Amino acid sequence: MTIPVSIGDIYNGTIIKGKYPKQTACPVCQGTGAKSPKDLKSCNSCGGKGFSLREEQNFYGQKFQAETICPVCKGSGKTVTRICDHCRGAKLISQM
Repeated sequence: MTIPVSIGDIYNGTIIKGKYPKQTACPVCQGTGAKSPKDLKSCNSCGGKGFSLREEQNFYGQKFQAETICPVCKGSGKTVTRICDHCRGAKLISQM
């Protein structure tokens, strides 16, 4: 956020008050992004764990497992079937 101030304001230590928007959880869906609690389903990609294990091989031929965040549910373990009408699935709303 950019707030314009003059050199005099900086030098004198002027206090500038204002109202700034803040992000809060949607009051309708309580921050889930779903229209109702029954519209939250377990993620099929990770099985509801929020992460998956990948087996990789390095340059020397050694195999190892790497744990990565699920790209489908982004680590939550749940997917939304119908999105909230109020926040449009964003889970957050701006308030003054």
